[in-house]
Amino acid sequence: MSSLSEPVAILEKECHQFAWALVSDAPTEAVIEAYRRAHTHSALSGAGSGIDRALIRVATVHPWLARIADAYASMFVRKGLFRTKLVALLAILESGAPHHWRFEIDTTSRLGAWARLVRWGVAAVLGLLAGVLMFGPIHLLSALFEREPRASEESSE
Repeated sequence: MSSLSEPVAILEKECHQFAWALVSDAPTEAVIEAYRRAHTHSALSGAGSGIDRALIRVATVHPWLARIADAYASMFVRKGLFRTKLVALLAILESGAPHHWRFEIDTTSRLGAWARLVRWGVAAVLGLLAGVLMFGPIHLLSALFEREPRASEESSE
């Protein structure tokens, strides 16, 4: 694989796994292309912190892992690169067919709405617990080894 096509393949894999995690469906070619374009014109092309790189790497393995990584990042790495990528893809998916309908609220049944709300809540809590167990130690180690020197340490040199 050439160095030019490798980042494209990585972005395509990210887009597929993240789309499955967000809307439980494969992205269209138009969605994949929009996701690629978003990476050339925005902060999405950055390297990210150590925890962001770990979240992205794990999330591209399987949609369930992407959901767990998202649950963790939603609480502990809210403004990181991983969440920025998810939000960008979410906007792309919401803005066009065939995925836009997944964002519309079904108001036909109150009982169904409550059941979905409870299911989402339970899934969010379980995802967060799994995320803390999975990414908490990585985040801690990343913070320890990537910390910037304090002003007092810099002045002593």
